[in-house]
Amino acid sequence: MPCSLLFPVLLVALSLCAHAAPRLEVVGGTTRDLGAFGMGQYRGEFAVTNVGDGVLQITDGRSSCGCLIASSECRSLKPGDTGVLVWRMIESRSHRGFQSKGVSISTNDPVTPVVRVQFNWMCLVDLEIDPSSTNLVVRRDTLGNLWKGTLKLTNVADDTLAITPRVAGDFRGMRLIKLLSATPVRLAPGRTLLVSAVVEHDRAITDSLAYGSAYGLIRVETSGRSTPWMDVTVIPLH
Repeated sequence: MPCSLLFPVLLVALSLCAHAAPRLEVVGGTTRDLGAFGMGQYRGEFAVTNVGDGVLQITDGRSSCGCLIASSECRSLKPGDTGVLVWRMIESRSHRGFQSKGVSISTNDPVTPVVRVQFNWMCLVDLEIDPSSTNLVVRRDTLGNLWKGTLKLTNVADDTLAITPRVAGDFRGMRLIKLLSATPVRLAPGRTLLVSAVVEHDRAITDSLAYGSAYGLIRVETSGRSTPWMDVTVIPLH
């Protein structure tokens, strides 16, 4: 081949090599509808394909929430290959109703280095706690020697629930002044139960606690299928 023709051919070949790049595609789309379920641990899979021309390197699968993680045993995909990523989720009592969390997959795709896969589901619960967060703030009484707070428990299930609140983390002298009996209290659908929590404390220890420090843990056990138990952290308000 004459040199005048060989040089353009080499330029074309080098150009093709330079533009060969991996590209990630999530099989079935980037939205996953998981359905409805209650408290527990769940696991599933989704597939990704390298639709590019270069080798795809999967470097990370990070979630916006610690309750959802994704991992891949296959870290490298040749052009045209498909790999499986595993997602694991821990559903806790702090969630109720529609939930949506994302997992960001990082790769060496030069065009879209991070692809987000969205997971949607409905979280079912039997018991609703007010305050609705996982923390119960207790306040010092007028005498200053006790800390008091109240849990409002509402049965949002269709059946009567057997409910037993108990101290699960009595590491600073917390005690409940109500429902200390081992016999569960039966709560009809739509009914509410108030549980008072009283913290007895060493004044020196309490005064040294930083704001937001945990003082104890209340576990509310139920007969419900979706919510067999709920944990509430007790925090003193200075």
